[in-house]
Amino acid sequence: MARVLEARGPRGLTARLAAVMEHAEALDHAARPAPDVALVDAMRHPNDLRDDPGALGFAGLAIAQALHDQLPSCRVVGYSSAARQPAINIAFREVPNVVAVYDQAILAEHVDEALWSDDHPHQTPPPTVDDYAVLGVSPEARLWEALRFVMRREDTWEAVARTRGYLGVAKRTREHLNKHLGPLLPMPDATRYRAYVELLREVAGFP
Repeated sequence: MARVLEARGPRGLTARLAAVMEHAEALDHAARPAPDVALVDAMRHPNDLRDDPGALGFAGLAIAQALHDQLPSCRVVGYSSAARQPAINIAFREVPNVVAVYDQAILAEHVDEALWSDDHPHQTPPPTVDDYAVLGVSPEARLWEALRFVMRREDTWEAVARTRGYLGVAKRTREHLNKHLGPLLPMPDATRYRAYVELLREVAGFP
């Protein structure tokens, strides 16, 4: 969460930070508050990934989705020091309640705008066709939906996380990924599961 003590609001109102939560804690439904607006960091702390190499690095996606599922009225402002990277800028905005995505340094200077405004002129510009091209997919691609799909099964998530990469990927898993990821990740130059997996590794935040 952003380290914000106070933000100016309309009519002289101010908002003080109600809670600061690590990603793991924020993903815990029992511990998560029900805010009107949440500032959500895209990426887990590297220490979390050392402790659990198979954890979703781009945990902000899961937190934003969990907030939407629990409280659809909650507005989420995503931020990251790498907000301009296409995988982050595109996937974050696919979560329905994400209203803006900011560079972390820019957000620190415009917290009042992020919390109160219906417009976000200082946010990272929305993705363009060129951003999708960098990832090798068409603008119809649904990155977050594809990532959620592979997270539903242990074998498909392992194909992306590669915590036991030396074991390889079973044929039935490859066939399952090819069948279902093609419509979600249309790639003009790829027809094999490996291209889908490499893209989803980038979206998930794996090195």
